[in-house]
Amino acid sequence: MKRWMVVMLGVFIIMLCSMPTMAVKPVGTDEDVLSPGTDAATSIMAERSLDEAPPHTTGFSEGFVASAALSPILNGGAYTNYDTIFYHGSLAEPNGIVNPVFVILETDYIDCHFINLQPGSATPHWVADAWICCPFASYDSKQGGIYPVVRYLGLYYASDPSGTGYPKVDMIHVMNGGQVSKTIIFDPPVSNDGQAYTVKVVDLGAYYRFNRGLNMAVHITNSAPYNSEAFRIAGYGARFEW
Repeated sequence: MKRWMVVMLGVFIIMLCSMPTMAVKPVGTDEDVLSPGTDAATSIMAERSLDEAPPHTTGFSEGFVASAALSPILNGGAYTNYDTIFYHGSLAEPNGIVNPVFVILETDYIDCHFINLQPGSATPHWVADAWICCPFASYDSKQGGIYPVVRYLGLYYASDPSGTGYPKVDMIHVMNGGQVSKTIIFDPPVSNDGQAYTVKVVDLGAYYRFNRGLNMAVHITNSAPYNSEAFRIAGYGARFEW
């Protein structure tokens, strides 16, 4: 009996040794296209023809410049909890019907809300100006009887890319529904060289409840006598605290 068991064990070992090894799948097959670390968009772009015609228009505003990634800009706060929310600038709106005496063009592009002001000399008082409405959704309340309040707003903007420093922001009305909660006067007015979008943090000086819709109404001016000057809003934000 032992002899037969030894014979059967030997046959089994021989069969194991004679079985073919499993093949290794070669790299670069179709199954590897969406391997970890490669997303679908990357794969599609890799298959795009190199001589495919580009779009006829970019959709970006004149003088568009790419900016560095945003870093946290509304630091601090008196409350434990907060939501910092930014809206894209293309959601900004003109204030009523655009007046051609002061404004050459006001429109939205994929990167910003764009407005081009007339030269100062083209206006009765040598200053072209306009209001831009930046509306937010806002909290009436949160579950549990919580009423968020706001002290800090942010304006992500660029003045004309020519580097003149125009247009400038000289005033902001902060609206709660149809009421002005706070008016901010900038002295000197706020502007940049237009080479990149920058964030202006607007401190309201105290905490306000905006329970009927928040609107940051931005007033800009161009007193450059002979040049039209463009202003772009790429985003605007608020910090709701509770």
